[in-house]
Amino acid sequence: MAEPSQPQGQANMPAKWQNRTELTFAVDNHIVDSHIPEAVELRGLDEQGWIDLVLTDVTKTEWADADPDQRATLLDQAVDYGEALGPMVLGHSRLGSSVLGSAADAHRLRCVFDILFPGADMATARKQNVRDAMNVATAIRYGFNCFVTNDRHLLKKRDAIKAAFNDFLVASPEAALTFARRMIERYEARNTPLPGQQQRTR
Repeated sequence: MAEPSQPQGQANMPAKWQNRTELTFAVDNHIVDSHIPEAVELRGLDEQGWIDLVLTDVTKTEWADADPDQRATLLDQAVDYGEALGPMVLGHSRLGSSVLGSAADAHRLRCVFDILFPGADMATARKQNVRDAMNVATAIRYGFNCFVTNDRHLLKKRDAIKAAFNDFLVASPEAALTFARRMIERYEARNTPLPGQQQRTR
């Protein structure tokens, strides 16, 4: 992939801390160590400073139950990912790794849960179902571009989530990568000068 000159403000920044396309994708926990090519490429784009991949606090909560060696490996792989702290949900959130939610946060979570699991009661639902809704609701809360997952149930509900939450995307790694590639192409067209022209700056 071509490497155009950097806009002002990012020229001296290490690549992994840049976000040239200004895309931020929240990722499901299995994306961190997935070997499917699209997930590997997304992680590479993050390392190269094209996009940002972030985790929600739910991910590390789920990892707390993993085998210690596996948990250590996952935490090491995700060391450079930002963590978006979602509103506290009793029985699911970790103290110190969540925020005090508002009425709007509670409403958003309830709406997401009802779309993902219609007819279910969040108070008695499976732990994983509640945390799936928390993941998506937190990504929406922070205005991320999408939530990337391979979870088939979540992907089946993407149109309903999109309609309810201002076109927010629940995306497969393939769809997220297509989105990222399109924005990279736009960035390169905007920032790679023609012969005899100076580079545009932000």
